[in-house]
Amino acid sequence: MRRSTLRFGAIALTTIATLKLAGADAPTATPAPSTQPAPASPIAPIVVTANRTSTPLSEVGSAITVIEGKELERKGIHQLSDALRQVPAVDVARSGGPNQITSVFMRGANSDHVLVLIDGVTVNDPTSPTRAFDFSNLTLDDVERIEVLRGPQSTLYGGNAIGGVINIITHRGEGPPTGHLFAEVGLYSTYREGGVVSGGSKLWNYALSLSRTDSRGFSAADKSDGNVEPDGFGNTTIAGRVGFTPTPNLSLDIIGRYQNGLSDIDNHGGAGGDNDGRILRYRESFLKLAPRWISNDGNYEQTGGLSYTRYYRRDTGNPTDPFDGASDTYGGLLEAQWQHNIHLIKTNTLILGADYQHQALNSNAIARLTDDMIGLYAQDEQSFFDRLFLTGGLRYDHDAAAGSDVTYRGTIAYLFPTNTKLRASYGTGFKVPSLFQLFSPFGNPTLGSEKTRGWDVGIEQSFFNDRLTAEVTYFRNDFRNLIDFNTATFKSENIGSARTQGIEVGLNARVTEGLTVGLGYTYTDTHNLVTGKELLRRAPHKAEVDVTYSYHQRWDATLSGIYYSQRDDFQPVSPFGRTHVGGYTLVDLAANYHLTKQLTLYGRIDNLLDQKYEEVLGFGTSRASFYAGIRFDF
Repeated sequence: MRRSTLRFGAIALTTIATLKLAGADAPTATPAPSTQPAPASPIAPIVVTANRTSTPLSEVGSAITVIEGKELERKGIHQLSDALRQVPAVDVARSGGPNQITSVFMRGANSDHVLVLIDGVTVNDPTSPTRAFDFSNLTLDDVERIEVLRGPQSTLYGGNAIGGVINIITHRGEGPPTGHLFAEVGLYSTYREGGVVSGGSKLWNYALSLSRTDSRGFSAADKSDGNVEPDGFGNTTIAGRVGFTPTPNLSLDIIGRYQNGLSDIDNHGGAGGDNDGRILRYRESFLKLAPRWISNDGNYEQTGGLSYTRYYRRDTGNPTDPFDGASDTYGGLLEAQWQHNIHLIKTNTLILGADYQHQALNSNAIARLTDDMIGLYAQDEQSFFDRLFLTGGLRYDHDAAAGSDVTYRGTIAYLFPTNTKLRASYGTGFKVPSLFQLFSPFGNPTLGSEKTRGWDVGIEQSFFNDRLTAEVTYFRNDFRNLIDFNTATFKSENIGSARTQGIEVGLNARVTEGLTVGLGYTYTDTHNLVTGKELLRRAPHKAEVDVTYSYHQRWDATLSGIYYSQRDDFQPVSPFGRTHVGGYTLVDLAANYHLTKQLTLYGRIDNLLDQKYEEVLGFGTSRASFYAGIRFDF
């Protein structure tokens, strides 16, 4: 496999967390605490995911965390899965090193219950058995910010948003051409190189990024079980957007992304997992056209989107097993969206929208499968006296295979003069069965949608002119009609039900202008209501700490720590057995030194304490590892 790399644009992350108890232009915002440091000058952030319109974070009744691109750059984070690790109530479980199978559990919901968007494009994979998003290989070189919205969100986003939404918003160019180039090297013969360029005028704007990563890696199946063959990976990502604004009322964005890579993979975790020569190759791409029109008085706004996403997977199979041969899988998702925002009075916004999806899957083992879904939705936003903010919405969806679903959602946020914010949300959600669950040899065409009801309530409080912020949220989700594999019939059936509930706590302190401290804790109680046991790979206790010190914009350093408690998992070889994965604490250190305004040296140490741990039983993780790079801004 190729051993050189090209990385394009280290870009960022700042969590101005709004913890959630259920889960923009604002007067006075009370940013929700997180383990990320507070900005030097608090400003009221604007979010778009909570209401599908620009809304001040202080007016949002849902739990949402904003991860800024600059924070990603400061911490040296370049993969989505790593950016999500310190988000409240989010568990990340990776089966080996970078680019290996990765699951993300939000408030205890399944990984396939999370909808992932890139600039509004649905990127959940129709070739996946459950239509889960592949969290293993998405890079963040062109990302402006990530918005993580927790709780059922089907009313605005349809299927797959049963547990929450992760919305990745890429950089939009403006002004004279600017950009940066970078190169990085680290342990396991890891190399990254790339660059970003952007700019624009009143008529048009552009932002382009390119990156390449290669690594020799380490054994995906844990080395402690006698597995020694390294499992490397390579990834090339090209992304860009071009915008045209021929008149002040009309604009058109063209957004595209392409990923091409491969990963060496092992058969399973545990002893004998090594599989020398087995490779998973992938190609993913999408193209989106996004027009927008707004009336002269600003009271009417029309937005649309037409996108097509293409997926390809090739598993070379096990060279030593004649019954485990190569497989090729293709998938596609055509998506059309329309939304009308009506602002007849200053304190009210009415949203009317419709969307359509056509998904397809075929492979050398399964004939072409297709499914279509159409959805209609409406939401009304009301504000009173710049203190009380209400939303209520309703949605109808019809899926050609799984039938119809109706969902609804409401939120409330109230700002007290004492810099206190109370918020709550209640909503329902659904997830349609995947093409594999419906039509594969192990599928069931009579399957219905999975369902959930979820609510949360929270309080946010700021002190000392927002130098100290604190937040507490309680959440609960009840799932029914969950799709599970029935070993008696060898078919997928709606036989599962589960309950998750917990508490999210956050504290942020700006001790001095250069020193910030963030603390977070999440308790998640999960139960499979059929078996009475805990849901697998969800840690009941999770804690985070983040300390950042910067010196006169000359250098900065960030010390991050995260603790996961013991949790249940599969037996590595017997998927129907259960065991435990031990708890662990990880500490990472990242630093940046600005030689000049254009030239920066940076480095990070992952797993600073050289902790031996497993995220998924039987699969390896990195010991203490060092990475260093140089960045040139122009």
